[in-house]
Amino acid sequence: MAKVFMGFRAGAAQAAAAATQYYPATNGGSGSALTNEALLQIRYAVAGTFSNLQWYVESNSLSGVATSRLRKNGANVNLSISVTAGTTGFFEDAINTDTISANDFMSISRVAPAGSGTSTWGSGGLTYNASTDNYLRCMNAYVSFALASSTVYLCISGGGGASSTESDAQATIRSSFTCQNFSVYSGANSRPNTTTFRTRKNGANGNMSVSVPSSTAGLFEDNTNTDSIANTDTYNYSITTGAGTATLSALVSVALINTSLKSTIINSNTVSGVAVNQNVTTNIAFGGTTIANTTEATRSFRTGGDFTLSNFMIIVSANTTNVTTSVRPRKASANINQVISVTSSATGLFEDNTNTDSIVATDKMNYQIAVPAGSGTITIKQFSILFTGATTAIKTFLGLADASTKTVEGLARASVKTWEGLA
Repeated sequence: MAKVFMGFRAGAAQAAAAATQYYPATNGGSGSALTNEALLQIRYAVAGTFSNLQWYVESNSLSGVATSRLRKNGANVNLSISVTAGTTGFFEDAINTDTISANDFMSISRVAPAGSGTSTWGSGGLTYNASTDNYLRCMNAYVSFALASSTVYLCISGGGGASSTESDAQATIRSSFTCQNFSVYSGANSRPNTTTFRTRKNGANGNMSVSVPSSTAGLFEDNTNTDSIANTDTYNYSITTGAGTATLSALVSVALINTSLKSTIINSNTVSGVAVNQNVTTNIAFGGTTIANTTEATRSFRTGGDFTLSNFMIIVSANTTNVTTSVRPRKASANINQVISVTSSATGLFEDNTNTDSIVATDKMNYQIAVPAGSGTITIKQFSILFTGATTAIKTFLGLADASTKTVEGLARASVKTWEGLA
């Protein structure tokens, strides 16, 4: 097992005395906070521990204290953040943790105080350490559509709505994963016939699917089938509707399981992407929707674990620039090794598959897009990066106290051989 970092996006302003708003405790999702908690609860099929709840408060004129809590099965648990009246900036609960059992439903709340004013909470982050393997929940934003007899596509993580072009939604996966626990929460559904949600691998139907009957809301899951993803496979969701233009709103989620301490963080804005003009440097948070901010601190978050980062990848959907754009991950507001250079007018998938970067739990990370002076605009629809966690057994050994080290030194040769053979 190893920790996974999950980034999410809020973005919407919340007024004083407003109803409590909820967000999914997962990687991805964005924008519209909902007041119905059930619509955004994510079921975790594997037990584990949550830590490092984080938010960046971009503006705040509230006259009282606003709070955010991790919630389990509709009740507050330990992780919490309090934002005093009028304060902005980075907030983190780096002290508390919360342990969950398999099949607990998780969400995040944001509670506005009484009084006056508003506040805008931009991006956030959360760390999860599963009891077995790596377990990363990926979710696309709560989407609404009213399409007759159509098939549209969603990226597995992020937002930006659904596209009729599958390549807009496909994420190229690095490493190997087992995908399971495919779920759809239909919050509102007035469609007159069944709507089918599927996983898609390499442009063909995957093994997992759920059918949402006409005019039916609630949680629908495929907990029987799984998809196996190999290195370089593409993966996404599809939605197929029947006749009629009535509306269905839904949240779509899947779990990526890896036994070799790897996880992949995917940002997407399936339809519009993020457009950056010439002579602009802007920043994107790890996870969630690709919404940019020129102030780097608003998009910088701690990953909550020690990792090696590799295979930084972007998809450029449009490019009218006459200059070379630099796109890179950043650590502590400084450049690190990985970087992608996109030459003038170039589009498509770009990857740095040569360089790697090491980070520790307290490092703040973000992406940065730097377009030099010139002309034109570049649009990026997707970011992804591969996380490889530290080997638990080795970390434990290295962290032994002196007395314990002496004990290890005195082990029988057979035991020493076992240690030498650790993965």
